[in-house]
Amino acid sequence: MFGSVKQKLSDLYEEYSMDLEGQKLAERIMNVVLPLFCFIGFIAGYLMEQLSISVGLTCLGLLICAIIVLPSWPMYRKHPLKWQKCEKRHSE
Repeated sequence: MFGSVKQKLSDLYEEYSMDLEGQKLAERIMNVVLPLFCFIGFIAGYLMEQLSISVGLTCLGLLICAIIVLPSWPMYRKHPLKWQKCEKRHSE
């Protein structure tokens, strides 16, 4: 019973895990979105003389970035890894 549950969980993890190219893409997106919102928030807050606008726009950017980057969307799973078959060891 536990073997089948373990296999199902392993299959789910394999199906929905982010591959290496997806991790690179997620990092690039994060490195663009967060500084962009921080810069826009800083400029808007400076021009309107409101720190709350700066903080709000920065937090909005963080939320948008989290929605885009954290879930393992299909665009992050386009290049799955090919694993080698497990070799059985011979007992001596």
